[in-house]
Amino acid sequence: MRNITIRTFRVGLASVVVALTALGGLAAMSMRPAEAAQNFVTFQSPTGNVHCLLYTEPGETHFATCELREFSGKIPKRPADCDLDWVPGASVDARGRVSVFSCQGDTNQSPDNKKLSYGKSVKSGVFTCTSAVTGVTCKVKSGRGFLVSRSVIKAY
Repeated sequence: MRNITIRTFRVGLASVVVALTALGGLAAMSMRPAEAAQNFVTFQSPTGNVHCLLYTEPGETHFATCELREFSGKIPKRPADCDLDWVPGASVDARGRVSVFSCQGDTNQSPDNKKLSYGKSVKSGVFTCTSAVTGVTCKVKSGRGFLVSRSVIKAY
């Protein structure tokens, strides 16, 4: 596993809080950056359009989340209570619950995220994410998960 810089971690932690909140699971999170950085895996698609973060902290809500830089598909209506950015992407938690789009004020997108070549996969905890020309898929062992690409965000 590669080391994550503190700058990348801080961006990731804000996304962790947003994703956990979106998945309905943030109670309290008290981690030191050095400890938390070891529980994160980040990557981007070869084009740099998809940026993903997998979080597998023991005893916490685990999830995989991917954001899109550019999205040309149908955008769902922004919730009335969302006063931040309405971000295209998807998340799946360890139970297989998927959410699409998120209201967030930060991002896990970073030029430092390692590129995951087409046909390659990353595994962390119960999550497997695979990069393909058609997009990035992330799923849990049950097979539930999502596909994200420039034109599609799909839960399955």
